[in-house]
Amino acid sequence: ADIVVIGQAEKIWGKVILEFKSGTYQKFYKSNEADRHMDNIPLRSIYQNKDYLKITLLEAGRGCKFKCDFCSVQKFYEGKHHYRKIELVLQEIKLLKQKSGLFFFVDDNITSDQQHAKELFKQLKPLKIKWVGQADMTIAYDNELLKLMAESGCVGVLIGFESLNIENLKIMNKSFNKIHG
Repeated sequence: ADIVVIGQAEKIWGKVILEFKSGTYQKFYKSNEADRHMDNIPLRSIYQNKDYLKITLLEAGRGCKFKCDFCSVQKFYEGKHHYRKIELVLQEIKLLKQKSGLFFFVDDNITSDQQHAKELFKQLKPLKIKWVGQADMTIAYDNELLKLMAESGCVGVLIGFESLNIENLKIMNKSFNKIHG
């Protein structure tokens, strides 16, 4: 590669492009902690008049609080969950709602912080959308969270089980996936 960006690129991408165009680019660019705040709505004009997906991809946050040994997400985000402002997520949904029958929250784990997830789901409810996302097994133990998910329009969740063997889960540092007989 001519250029490597380490971390999240949104805040430094403009600099990378300008320096590349001028021929004065660096080999490595590194984002910092402040660059992890996602305060923009992505431009989607490149998808206009294209028939890529019948589902709209959307991001409410990045990262996960869990520290599963096998997972690159926890390494990249250092075991933290970074959120977009809920108002921005709602604004983006309103902009895209007419074009989408189904939203897919591409968050690594939309329920990593269950209190934040509950607030998001409460605010999604009036929008009357249908959505799917990715979560962890701990949602099964929080009836309020499950109810809010359903009321907010959740129609499916992807959950990684990795193993049904409790010893394997402990080895992977994923013992929060409890198996009940």
